[in-house]
Amino acid sequence: MKKALITLFTIVCLSSPSVAQLDSAKVFVESKVAVGTEGYLPQWIGYNQYGLLNPNENDGYLRAGVTLPFFQKGKFSAEAGIDAVLRPHDFDNSFINLAYGQLKYGAFSLKGGRYLISEDGFDHQLSSGNMFRSINTRPYWRGGFGIYKFTDVPFTNGYVQVKGNMEVGFLEDDRPTTDALFHEKSAYIRTNKLPINVIIGMNHSVLFGGTDPNGRELPSDFFEAFFAQSALTSGNSSDSINAAGAHFGLFDIGIEIPLKTGSINAYIHQPISDRSGIKENFTQNKDNVIGLRYEFKDHPFLKTILYEYINTIHQSGAGLPDPRINGQFFTLGQLKAIDDYDQFILDNFGITTQNATWEEFRAILERETNNGYGFSGRDDYYNNGQYQKGNTYFGLQFGNPLFTTQERLLTTNNTDGNYRLFIVNNRIIAHHLGVNGKIKDFDFKVLATFTLNYGTYGGFYGGSRGSTVEDLDYEFRRILSQQSFLFQASKKINEKFSYTVDMGIDLGDFGNNFGLAGTLRYHLK
Repeated sequence: MKKALITLFTIVCLSSPSVAQLDSAKVFVESKVAVGTEGYLPQWIGYNQYGLLNPNENDGYLRAGVTLPFFQKGKFSAEAGIDAVLRPHDFDNSFINLAYGQLKYGAFSLKGGRYLISEDGFDHQLSSGNMFRSINTRPYWRGGFGIYKFTDVPFTNGYVQVKGNMEVGFLEDDRPTTDALFHEKSAYIRTNKLPINVIIGMNHSVLFGGTDPNGRELPSDFFEAFFAQSALTSGNSSDSINAAGAHFGLFDIGIEIPLKTGSINAYIHQPISDRSGIKENFTQNKDNVIGLRYEFKDHPFLKTILYEYINTIHQSGAGLPDPRINGQFFTLGQLKAIDDYDQFILDNFGITTQNATWEEFRAILERETNNGYGFSGRDDYYNNGQYQKGNTYFGLQFGNPLFTTQERLLTTNNTDGNYRLFIVNNRIIAHHLGVNGKIKDFDFKVLATFTLNYGTYGGFYGGSRGSTVEDLDYEFRRILSQQSFLFQASKKINEKFSYTVDMGIDLGDFGNNFGLAGTLRYHLK
């Protein structure tokens, strides 16, 4: 693998002049070095970098890539691309970053390989990271199709636009559950050219199939995973009652207001990990990302200002995910179907009732087995008991990197957060500010993030989502705060060369760290 990557990298570099003679080809070579004073990278130097850097160590790479359109005739076009990352200090972890082919007809695309998904309508460069799909990881092997950019709906004169996509692939990184498949899909609709435009979207992903650490085959039916259905033939009580696989979704609603001096975009994202996240048409979902973005039209040096407020501490509440009565697992559906509530209450709790209703029965269950909390709680974003690395890829989060991985906490605090799953901190409150613009010949970007971190419900309850016993020594019982800053300047030297310099600073309970990064890029069009 190492020799193949070095050979590929050399071929790309040496072939650049000849390939670049094709007017439509895009060729680049890039080098980057990033270091932190504590031996690892500050938050915004290491994360949201398309997975090109390992944030838990000082890192760097050499990178080269070619994108070559094969043909374009009418509405039809085809292109292919390859992009290799060579890590001179760690050859064994060099990798193929992109390797894909794409067929396109009008707005529709069919893709295969490792490829990026263009998030039309969302500012990834200034955001802390979209909770569903950010720019934090490298692409995984997949195939997909869809309309990846907002496109006019026929017969609406451009007043209504849509986009959507569906991907299926696999995650080949080292995971306790092996050979799992990963599926994601999105669907969006928005108005256009109105004084106030509205955008509405839904996103859904699921890890499914594979073999768990005990050698048990997990449900792999694609349609059950696609529709988040129960795996009735799995032979496992949890899979046959609940939706099989590790699900995550995001409900997205926003408005766009064009102005003479620029435009305003406001949005609210609500994360969903099971049906409790969509109760009462999302009104009971207390977790959200609220964003406000202003894009200037003619400001002398400012281009965009973005603010985000993130709150994920609720996660359907502190109640147990499912009732456990005298050591036996139940779902609310099973309990509701019981013929004689009075007899069940007497047998299990020694309480005498008469003609108890379902509401009275449930209230007794919550009081006697759940400390008075409602059930279906502790959603545990990005985590799943059967897929212990959850929504991560090569140690990085698919979504917002303000959630803390076990590896990152071990690096910064020398502790695992008292939780066996990979995301050890997903209950956070954060304020995030991003600004970019241009002063003379320099483009600049500034990020500032302030977080309060509450850990996970599982960690709080002795390392298990199913426990009711609090861990009095849990690290996150004292809310941990952190501040992260990035100052970036970039300049285009000429038509072929550009460079970027980053300075990152972290302060707080996840460690104080100062870092620098430099990127030099040679590109031909």
